[in-house]
Amino acid sequence: MAAAMVSLPVSQPEATDRQDDPDDPVVAVLVPLSGELESMGRQLLEAAEYAVADSGVRVEGVDEGESGAQTAEAVQTLAGREEVAAVIGPTMRRHAATAADHAGRAGLPMLSYSSKPGVEQDSGWVMRARVCTGQQSEALARYLAEELKAQRIGLLAPQSGYGDDITAAVIDAFGELDGRVTALSRYQEETTDFRHPLEVLVGSRAYVGADRRLDQMRSDRWHTVPLAREGQVEFDALVIADAHHRVARLLPFLGGVGIATAADDQGERVTLLGLSGWKGDGLERAGDYARGAIFFDTFGGEVDGQTARQFVVDFREQTGREATTPEAELFDLVGMVAEATEAAAGDEPLRDGVVRQLRSESYSGVSGQWAFDEAGAPVRTLHPYQVVDAGRWVRVAPRSH
Repeated sequence: MAAAMVSLPVSQPEATDRQDDPDDPVVAVLVPLSGELESMGRQLLEAAEYAVADSGVRVEGVDEGESGAQTAEAVQTLAGREEVAAVIGPTMRRHAATAADHAGRAGLPMLSYSSKPGVEQDSGWVMRARVCTGQQSEALARYLAEELKAQRIGLLAPQSGYGDDITAAVIDAFGELDGRVTALSRYQEETTDFRHPLEVLVGSRAYVGADRRLDQMRSDRWHTVPLAREGQVEFDALVIADAHHRVARLLPFLGGVGIATAADDQGERVTLLGLSGWKGDGLERAGDYARGAIFFDTFGGEVDGQTARQFVVDFREQTGREATTPEAELFDLVGMVAEATEAAAGDEPLRDGVVRQLRSESYSGVSGQWAFDEAGAPVRTLHPYQVVDAGRWVRVAPRSH
């Protein structure tokens, strides 16, 4: 763990006379700069470039490509350039392991912009930058058990790889704290009508699978059949593990199965909770349906205090848009590499010094505290935020016990 805390600069100068020196160390940012995700990649690159104004390092955007082979070739090329101090990326989950493997074998420091556990491997050169589903679920479970005193929860999640991971992680994490998931329902990602999965959640409908029968009734296109009983809300809190745009479509359906919201107070009142995917403009579209809900993230924007507030204001003026969590985290990661490059001892190879600094120091950035454990996994704090009205939230302070 850290010998000292390094504070990263936040407000950047509007203009400088400094020109990039070709001898400056390079922080390579591996993002999609072609294909369907090009616009996202260019926005992330803009945040990265903003982080190093007048810092003594250069940011260079590199296209991670659309295949693992292209990602591998990009990492190999960067590894062969001695001015490259470190790589941040790639952004696509399917490219993370390939990139990490090549960086580790080449002795190239990499802050993998991935939440996939294990991508940090054991080479000593690769660190994982983003919290995994297990870490998110542990924070959620602790809050449920310690702050809300909940013993039974319901869980809604999409039928996807992420949905599989988060469902297993929430069940495990809450179970370790003696809580129980008493209601579970999954739905297809393209779902727009959430009545049937919610009826499964409260027990008035059962999931039986495709082309199956129950009591002589064949399953419908959602693979469910109705049951001859009233639905029951048998949980103290409901976790909806999905992204903000789908959450906004789902919330208005809750009243139809007897779950009350601030917009529809008829039914059983339970606490609604989500994870980092909740943060986004979908919460504005959700309006009062989301009011009172709690979600968890590493970065809440202006509500996180002066450092975050200054970053958000500066970023808005610089780019004309609101900073997302990935952009705030990338800003911090680039700043961390810049600090590590400057602090690296002059009598050791640059990459050795950079990786030593990154693994031994902790950093204070716009998205909170940063450190890495011995394996290279991120040591981060996920904070609870409560939605107070359309598209606005506040950070929740711990209750006194």
